[in-house]
Amino acid sequence: MLTAEWAKRPTPEQVQAAYPAKAGVQGGVATMICHAHDDGSVGECVVANEAPIGQGFGEAALTLAPLFQTNRSIKAPDGETLLLSIPITFEGRTPE
Repeated sequence: MLTAEWAKRPTPEQVQAAYPAKAGVQGGVATMICHAHDDGSVGECVVANEAPIGQGFGEAALTLAPLFQTNRSIKAPDGETLLLSIPITFEGRTPE
């Protein structure tokens, strides 16, 4: 499993827009494991972990997966699947 260098990734504003409503003002983290495709896109993502558990950070991370694009130089050997670990930090919100 690799950690990729990104040609494109979600902006801080896009990450904040995906922030789970049920999490309230606390921050959180989630890590996805995704397949890297030959065109640089990622897909078939699953949540590997999230904290705090049950606050929706894993689900929020999955909505951001289409916004990631790897450098095309990352290739798996023929017939193998390349998996990427994608950590995402959701900053806490200011109470209103």
